[in-house]
Amino acid sequence: MKKFLISKTPFIRSVDLGSISTTRMMYDYLVAFISFIMFGFVINGLVPFINGEITQVYYLVKPFINVLVGILSSVILEAIYILIFKKVKKFKLLIRETHYSFGFMIGLVISLLLPVRVPLYIIVVGCFIGNICLKMIFGGLGKNIFNPALLAYAVLYVVFNKIIVNSMNEQVLILSNTLNITATQAPVPAMRELMLKLGNLGFSYSSLINQFGSLFNLFVGFKGGNLGEVSGILCVLAYIYLVIRKSINWRVPIFYTGTVFVISYVAAIVNKINGSFYGIWFPTFNLLSGSILFGAVFLATDYVTTPKTPNGKIIYAILLGIFTSFIRLVIGFDGVCLSIILVSLLTPVIDIVASKIRGPIIDSKVIIYYVLITVIFLIISTYIVYQTTDLSFFNKIFANLK
Repeated sequence: MKKFLISKTPFIRSVDLGSISTTRMMYDYLVAFISFIMFGFVINGLVPFINGEITQVYYLVKPFINVLVGILSSVILEAIYILIFKKVKKFKLLIRETHYSFGFMIGLVISLLLPVRVPLYIIVVGCFIGNICLKMIFGGLGKNIFNPALLAYAVLYVVFNKIIVNSMNEQVLILSNTLNITATQAPVPAMRELMLKLGNLGFSYSSLINQFGSLFNLFVGFKGGNLGEVSGILCVLAYIYLVIRKSINWRVPIFYTGTVFVISYVAAIVNKINGSFYGIWFPTFNLLSGSILFGAVFLATDYVTTPKTPNGKIIYAILLGIFTSFIRLVIGFDGVCLSIILVSLLTPVIDIVASKIRGPIIDSKVIIYYVLITVIFLIISTYIVYQTTDLSFFNKIFANLK
C-alpha cells in the first residue's frame, strides 16, 4: 500500500485569502492615497504659499512633483528591467506586464514616506532600490520577502539621513511660521529631545504638546512629517474605506495601534506623566505622531509579508506594537519602519504557530500555546515600561544619533 505524506501545518484556506483581486486592491490603495496627496499639497504647499512663507511655484506644487517622479521613475525602471532581463520587446506586452506588476505603487509609497522638500534624486534612488533590487530581482510581485517600499525607505534614511532630516526640519519650520506655533522639529524628535534631557518619560503635557498647539493639530495634520504620515484623520478614514472594500484585514491596524496605546498608557502612569485624563494624552500623542497610523493602515497590512491566518495576524500585530513601543519609548525613534521589517521576518513562524492554536476544539495544548504567548508578550511589555523610568543606558548609546 502506498503511503500519503501529508504536511501538518500550516493549512491556508481560500477564505483566509479572500477573493479580492490584486488589481482592485491596488486601485483601492490608490484612491486612499489621493486624499493624502491633496492634503499634503494644501498643508505643505498652498497654505504656506498664500501666507507668503514660500514664494516659488516649484515648492507650491512640490508634493505633486514628488509623487509624479516616484511613479514615473518606478514604472520606467521596471519596464527597462523587463525589457532587458525578461526580453519582452513587444510594446503591448511590455506595457501589459508593467501594468500588472503595479510598479507605480512602490514609487508612490516611497514618495509618501519622504518629506515634501527632499531632493528628487533621493526618490529616484529609492524607486531603484525598492522596485529593482527588492522586488524584480526576487521574481516580481508577490515573491518579495520584504515590503519593497518600506525597506527602500529604510535604506534611504540611513544613507541620506542628514538630507532627509534637514528637509523635514525645513518643512516643520515653514509650517510653524504659517500656523504661529513654536515647533522646530517633528513630534517624535521633539519627544526624543525631552527623553534625552530628563532621562525618563516624566515630562508634562505643556512641554511636549504646546510646541504643536494641541493634540487636535496632530490629529488633523498640522505638524511636520513625511508627506503621507501627517494626517491622523485621513489614516482613520482610509482604514474604514479599505476595510469596507475588504482590501485590508481589520485585525492588524486595530491590534497594532491598540498595543502601542496600552503600553504607552502604562508607561505614562508609571512615569507619572502630567496632563489631562491621567496622562491619556501621551498614548494619544504616540498614535498621532510619526508614522504609526500610516504604517498600521498601509504598511503593516501588506498581503505578501504578513501572516495569512487570522490568529497569525493578531499575533503579528501585537508583536509589531511591542517592537514599535520599545523603539519609540526607550530609544526615542519612530520605530514603525524597523519594526515592520523585523517582524515580517517572523511571518512564516507566526503562521505555523497560529495554525496550531486554531480550530473549534480547545484542548490543553491550545490553552498552553495561548498562555505561553500571552506570558511572553507581558514579560516583554513589562520590561519596556520598566526601562522608560531610567533611559540613561540607552541614552549613552544613542546620544549621538539624530
